Amino acid sequence: MRRLLKVLTAATALMCGHAMGNTVSGYLAYQYADEADHGVGPGFSYTIPLEYNFRVDARLSWYHFPDRDLDMIPLVLVGALEHELDSATTLYGGAGIGYYFLNANRGDADNDVGFQILGGAEWDLDRIPWKAFAELRWLFLEADVDRVFQQNEGTGSGVDLGGIGMNLGVTYTF
Repeated sequence: MRRLLKVLTAATALMCGHAMGNTVSGYLAYQYADEADHGVGPGFSYTIPLEYNFRVDARLSWYHFPDRDLDMIPLVLVGALEHELDSATTLYGGAGIGYYFLNANRGDADNDVGFQILGGAEWDLDRIPWKAFAELRWLFLEADVDRVFQQNEGTGSGVDLGGIGMNLGVTYTF
């Protein structure tokens, strides 16, 4: 786990020093988790466009699942291929790996590694450096929980946080 966290931190630091064309994004993140119901929160990302329509995103989000009184903070590294549909629309699809920090207010949930696949679209906003985007994700993540969490929340030894998610937001290119 520590090695993965070091790799994600190093990749984020490398991305911060890259050339022009990078983007920063702010978005509203939604996650439907199979055993935790609905979670919502803010998210931020930093994107570096690479060659051959490939890009790398470093993402940080926060979700609160009120039904389980659980907070999830993922630090995710995503690789995606882009395809320019027309001058104003770009489609993309990719996959990511991340470390998911979990905080349960009633009991403990262990931090864990998760994977996701995603697809989305970006739209230019009248040829200014701002774009709007929407994406769908599927998260694969199951967290181990302690006895107190199991008793309070009525779960087994783990809670499945995987399921469909969505991000809606804006990006700024500099």
